[in-house]
Amino acid sequence: HVFKLWFSVSREEQRRRFLAPLVAGDVTTCFALSEAEAGSDLAGLRTRAERRGDRYVLDGVKNIISNAAQADFAMVFAVTDPSAGARGVTCFLVPADTPGFRVSRTHDCVGFKGYQAEISFDGCEVPAANVLGDEGQGLLLAMDWINGNRVRTSAWMAGGTRHLLARSSHFAGQRRQFGAPIGSFQAIQIKLADMATELFAAEQMILRSAWLRDHGQDLRREASMTKLFCSEMVNRAAWEAMQIHGGAGCLRETGLERIYRMARVFTVVEGTSEIQRVSIARSLLKHAAA
Repeated sequence: HVFKLWFSVSREEQRRRFLAPLVAGDVTTCFALSEAEAGSDLAGLRTRAERRGDRYVLDGVKNIISNAAQADFAMVFAVTDPSAGARGVTCFLVPADTPGFRVSRTHDCVGFKGYQAEISFDGCEVPAANVLGDEGQGLLLAMDWINGNRVRTSAWMAGGTRHLLARSSHFAGQRRQFGAPIGSFQAIQIKLADMATELFAAEQMILRSAWLRDHGQDLRREASMTKLFCSEMVNRAAWEAMQIHGGAGCLRETGLERIYRMARVFTVVEGTSEIQRVSIARSLLKHAAA
């Protein structure tokens, strides 16, 4: 369902060349949308795509792009009509071996080592046949992808929280202080209970949002609420897991500190917590005024 809209707007050749190998796992891709001056402000993109006959020439830089260095092709969002604002953005399927396509640097990112990179486009020529959908349809495709991805990454966060809860529960039953397992102390029990309760709520939110996605319904508000809750939940869970493990939780050999660093990224990617709250509030106010 992540590729449902892509499938509906793509051409047969694009499905054969890009989509089928991607779904089969034979190739990988990256979502080249963000720029230094355009993260939350998607209408502020500066990467340009100029039409020249049956080709487009791309120039610009994409910043902090997940999986960029490993991708076989990129979904690149560039401005084709600067006067049209958000309606002037188009999506291009660009193979990584295209002249003018270059991974210009790999970012040293908290928690996601070697996963985030910068892509530069310098006179990168792309056939018009590589336009996904129609000109000006880019942000529609981007938002559809982002909403679906917010649900998918929320499931990832819930899985991380379940792992942290299981490890913390086991440790609390084994670690002894003052002659008793630390799990017998109410302070630890409260932490475990809160982690479990939030995980249960998160899983129900994910299932509900996924159901809306499967049934073709608008899930913008639900996707934002799910991503907001799950991203902050996994951060709380990582914090509490470190507290429950005490000094052991700070040791690199336990792996908890790595999860703690990775969890921090989730309140930023796919839209910051602040952006999610603004999106949710605007949706509520819009429907209240209708």
